[in-house]
Amino acid sequence: TEGAKLVNALANRYTETLFPAGRSFVKLDLTEEQYSMQEQAGQSKADIMTTFARIERDFRVKFGEIQARATILDAMKHLIVTGNALLHLPQEGNLMNYAIDEYVVLRDLSGKVLKIITEDKKAVMSLPEDIRSAVIAGMDIDADADLTQINVSLFTYIRRDPDNPEQWLVDQAVESIPVGEQNTYTDQTLRWFPVIWNRTRREMYGRGLVEEHFGSFWTMSILSEALAVGAVTLADIKFLVRPGSMVDVARMNASASGTYHYGDPDDINAITSDKNRDMMMIQDVIEAYKRHLGEVFMYLPSTMRDADRVTAEENRLRARELESGHGGVYSMLADGLQKPLAILIFNQMGISDLESSGVEIVISAGLNALSRGAENDKINHWMADLSQTNNVPPDVRQRIK
Repeated sequence: TEGAKLVNALANRYTETLFPAGRSFVKLDLTEEQYSMQEQAGQSKADIMTTFARIERDFRVKFGEIQARATILDAMKHLIVTGNALLHLPQEGNLMNYAIDEYVVLRDLSGKVLKIITEDKKAVMSLPEDIRSAVIAGMDIDADADLTQINVSLFTYIRRDPDNPEQWLVDQAVESIPVGEQNTYTDQTLRWFPVIWNRTRREMYGRGLVEEHFGSFWTMSILSEALAVGAVTLADIKFLVRPGSMVDVARMNASASGTYHYGDPDDINAITSDKNRDMMMIQDVIEAYKRHLGEVFMYLPSTMRDADRVTAEENRLRARELESGHGGVYSMLADGLQKPLAILIFNQMGISDLESSGVEIVISAGLNALSRGAENDKINHWMADLSQTNNVPPDVRQRIK
């Protein structure tokens, strides 16, 4: 449960930081030179900014229509745990996420994707009639089998064109039967893009944050199990009765509360354990690992100082410190998730080739937001230091000026 809580908290935090609710995570812009060229052509900078604002507003609406937020949250959980996710945005429809066991990917040494194969499970009765007949004929199915209960695999083979590395070829097959026509995409229009958390050279797949801290999770799991077993053992209350005692054990067990019995109180003793101190030591070690993992997963409640005078400013600075430690991951996700997704959404809106026409797609959330937050902290600290000059005597303040 502790691991699930940390993963869910971090996934929600990343999703909110990279794709903030209520505003677009991208902005459109031109260089000053391009603005000058447009003004010479009779279009003012204000008109261009108004057009960009309208496109960004439509982009935000489209982002909600394809249910991207829920899918990205699911992809974040996969990234944190396994280090891998594959997102697919069809020409019409909602954004989809493939788990690590639903696709394979081939990369070169630099990490550039060369091939992708995905697998989708479909009911055989959902296939078009001509394809369904061919698939059934090619499968070993009993004549009296219930076709509504049979699923087949739809494979999608995505690869770079060997004659043109800038293009992608996409073929599909149901089981071993090719279906549809071959489609061609460019790097900008390819509708599948794998996302990784962290990858090392010569590896095809990424490694997740959970894997990086597997030792801490394993240790905490073992200690939690030991603590649970110890608690059950301590809760198992038993009594010893002195042999030859007048106490009738069977009668006492069957009697109601508050009844009277003959016997000597010294004849009955409870079995006690002296493991309470050991249990407290295990609990302290578990708490230490919780604080460590809380820092790694930016879970603020686990890292807050347990004291009476902990200010909100201290907690805010602590949260900023923890978040800045994930700057490298934010940078990778800006290039591997935010930018490709933005381009595909613009394509689905019918707005393509923005960058080739000179329009720059600027990612305004994520790493850039962290940088702005750091600059804002510097300004706030400067203003706080500046306010201290009010306590300086006027003659000294005059010298400072």
